[in-house]
Amino acid sequence: MPVHRRALRLAGSVVLPGCLWFAGCGYIGEPLPPALNIPNTVADLRATERGDKLVIRFTIPERTTENLPLKRVSGVDLRLWPSDGKPFELERVLAASQTVPVTADKAGPVTAETETAPWIGRELFFIVRTAGPGRRLSGWSNIAVVTVAPPLPPPALSGIAVEAVPEGVRLRWHYERLPELSFRIFRATAKEPDREQVAIATGNEWVDRKTAYGVEYRYWLQALRRAGEGEAESEIAGPVSVTPVDRFPPAVPGGLNAVAGLNTIEVTWDPVPDSDLAFYRVYRATAEGEFRLLEDRVMAPAYSDRKVEAGRLYRYRVSSVDRLGNESRESAPVQATAP
Repeated sequence: MPVHRRALRLAGSVVLPGCLWFAGCGYIGEPLPPALNIPNTVADLRATERGDKLVIRFTIPERTTENLPLKRVSGVDLRLWPSDGKPFELERVLAASQTVPVTADKAGPVTAETETAPWIGRELFFIVRTAGPGRRLSGWSNIAVVTVAPPLPPPALSGIAVEAVPEGVRLRWHYERLPELSFRIFRATAKEPDREQVAIATGNEWVDRKTAYGVEYRYWLQALRRAGEGEAESEIAGPVSVTPVDRFPPAVPGGLNAVAGLNTIEVTWDPVPDSDLAFYRVYRATAEGEFRLLEDRVMAPAYSDRKVEAGRLYRYRVSSVDRLGNESRESAPVQATAP
């Protein structure tokens, strides 16, 4: 049966003349060569000194040079060599390099370690390449550099103090060479049990302002050497724990004023801004007498004292109280004479 020169339509698709009548039929071109499966080059190689170890991190890309998924990693070639002060020549430095053992069989983050002891005081270089399923190698990565210094000891756990303060939770620590270092702070809670970095601090204290009362917080501390001496970090010390409890009174009322009115003395003050403020307490004393509680639950920042005797001098103080009953100090006194 002859095939017409015009295109045929089959189930909504165009079938070109000469095409066989079976599902998936299409143009048959030249056979494609097999994929090479060469991994893309690592671009984020970095090295950090941690305690008595050098920690090398990098990410094996998930795609090959042909933009296909990298299904398997058959090898990782990680090298290190100390600087010899000569211009960089890849063949020369590779001949003098050492191999760092790495375990990895798939794409993704990789971490390797080696000892610092043989290299203290020297500048080290690292470079890496990877092999795909057919053991074809990627290109060489970026070069990571680290100057190896004597290890940083971890902060002494006994030197880390943690306490609740009105602003949140305050950490204090003792560590030598404070001006030359910074400190990485980690935190975890029962709801968020994974240790998470929350700050990098300088000096010897830091306040965590994102806390809530009644929640247990655990903290860890790690010393960091600045880049000028080469990147280095200590082992992580901790945890130290605290459960903040609200024992902190609201602010002392300010702006107190007393003005004599008709058969009354009007006492006013500035509102206290604390979010947990519940009420105010008003205290009164006569000219030479002691202050006594006059009114216990004043909701607004004003009070009318109608229990006054004409011609008598009265003095007033005010405190603020929060929802848990924590009371502030009494304000500075003001006075007025009843008309």
